Amino acid sequence: MTKKQIAQTIYHETKSKWSYLKSEDTIHLKLKVGSNLVNRIEVVSYDPFNWAPEPSGKYIFRTDEFRFEELEKEFSNDLFDYWFVEVKEVKDLRFRYGFILYTDNGIFFYGPKGIVSYDVYKNIKYTGTGEGFSMFFNFPYFNYEDVYQAPKWVKDTIWYQIFPATFASRNNNDIDSKIAQSSHVKLDYMGDLLGVVDKLDYLKDLGITGIYFTPLFDSLSIHKYDTKDYTKIDPSFGTNKDFKLLVQEAHGRGIKVMLDGVFNHCAFEHPFFQDVIKNGEASKYKDYFFIKEYPVLNFNLDNGTIPNLKFEQTKNLNYRTFGFTPSMPKLNTGNKDLQRYINEVCKTWIRDYNIDGWRLDVSNAVSHDFWRDFRKEMKSVKDDIYLIGENWENSYPWIQGDQFDGVMNFEVMYRIWAFLGDKKYVDNLVDLDGFINSISEYLVMYPKVVYENMFNFLDNHDTPRIINIMGKNSNITKLSFVLLMMMPGTPSIYYGTEQLLEGDNPGNGRKNMDWSIEGNDMYDFLKDMITYRKSYPAMHSINFNWEIIDNSNRAFKLIKFSKSNEVVLYFNASENNIIIGGVKLEPYSYKFEFLHK
Repeated sequence: MTKKQIAQTIYHETKSKWSYLKSEDTIHLKLKVGSNLVNRIEVVSYDPFNWAPEPSGKYIFRTDEFRFEELEKEFSNDLFDYWFVEVKEVKDLRFRYGFILYTDNGIFFYGPKGIVSYDVYKNIKYTGTGEGFSMFFNFPYFNYEDVYQAPKWVKDTIWYQIFPATFASRNNNDIDSKIAQSSHVKLDYMGDLLGVVDKLDYLKDLGITGIYFTPLFDSLSIHKYDTKDYTKIDPSFGTNKDFKLLVQEAHGRGIKVMLDGVFNHCAFEHPFFQDVIKNGEASKYKDYFFIKEYPVLNFNLDNGTIPNLKFEQTKNLNYRTFGFTPSMPKLNTGNKDLQRYINEVCKTWIRDYNIDGWRLDVSNAVSHDFWRDFRKEMKSVKDDIYLIGENWENSYPWIQGDQFDGVMNFEVMYRIWAFLGDKKYVDNLVDLDGFINSISEYLVMYPKVVYENMFNFLDNHDTPRIINIMGKNSNITKLSFVLLMMMPGTPSIYYGTEQLLEGDNPGNGRKNMDWSIEGNDMYDFLKDMITYRKSYPAMHSINFNWEIIDNSNRAFKLIKFSKSNEVVLYFNASENNIIIGGVKLEPYSYKFEFLHK
């Protein structure tokens, strides 16, 4: 445990996920250091302007008013320990700080200049020239505007994702006329918004308090991720008036409504893009897109529609697209006129229809500048609107309080898949130790204040169905939901999961609900899990205490706690009957203990 070993592994950065404001006068500090290299850590902090006059009139720096707080070792994996402290009531909102490291081989000090001996720290001279102060990290001022803030209702919400084309229909005998209105390919069943209204009591009974709709706006596709008109509900789903009724009826049952906004690209048929095709460089919308050459189309249309192009053709289009998809021209969201248009459209859906959230498609391909402005505009209409992005990887750059409240949390999904999933669908399966390590890595990925607002799920419209991922084993599928409900964040259930709908790819995972099915075991299980989640806040706290770990049987005892209660989970993901913590567990089973403080 030499100074060199510590220096090679230690990391901290100010004004980042390692050092951020929790509130107006409270700061969170996190530190990473090599596993088992340090026994104890203190943070020493002070106000750099704390100079006091002596009777002689000379000013001295008040080192006697330094504050010392102990860090807690929160998470560990094979390589690193992660330490944390919350420093409260910083009186003058100015903050310099450094870390005192206690090891078997001595005491060290860590600041922005690296590791030094404790004696160097003790002999620092505070002369006002900055020499001594430069040994410490600096958080110059606690500006309230920089505090991460998200809607308070989100963390307690249970979402249900609806793919509207196949969920429910009030007018399922009128499919042909609905399709004729929207030029859809005919389906055996076409969902609509009034069908959703009819099923709101069903969702309320399940325990759902939020609906996330995949896109509802006018589009020629079934999935609707190529928007033709952002101001209009697709005719196959109903009317804008139907949507307003749906939101009112949902709110009357305590259910929030979140829409899906696709602003990275639009439909080939969108009037703006059609105008560019028609008028070329003379179009007033030409800068709304990324046009490489004119004329815009370097291929011939087939009766006004895009033909089946060869891959090399799609790679050499005269306009940029989502992927290499010619039917989805990419929008130039750096254009201020387009930005204002999108903002006004989205504010209208908030203002006139009272929606509660926007899920933002392909958000990581749109500029941070656009999302910063978008957030300010949306929050100006409804300060507790929930904004989440569709980012498939680590999303820290988007969730620092200036863009999104959270993101679609693929990081949690991947980890649960890797632990419990079938090797047919998951490439990198892990054992229990690997799962616990991966959870520790996840829980230090973002500022602590963000986790309760992350949008957690096990599957959605872009993945195979969770029952398939879990090898079509309903008991293992239930275990995956037990883990999901124990995660900090707001959980989402993909429609039909309660019916164990199958699908080994996104396309055939978007199946019709079978409303002839009444209650079933999976429905009852999910209803119970939702009830537990609502009743015991400890389930979704960020505190994970793995008390007993049986790696060979993929079994553990986990304790989680909040201010008001404690939850103990006994978990067996093996095919064996086992006893863990004195509790008998059958194969692929779990048991809870709920304790009120």
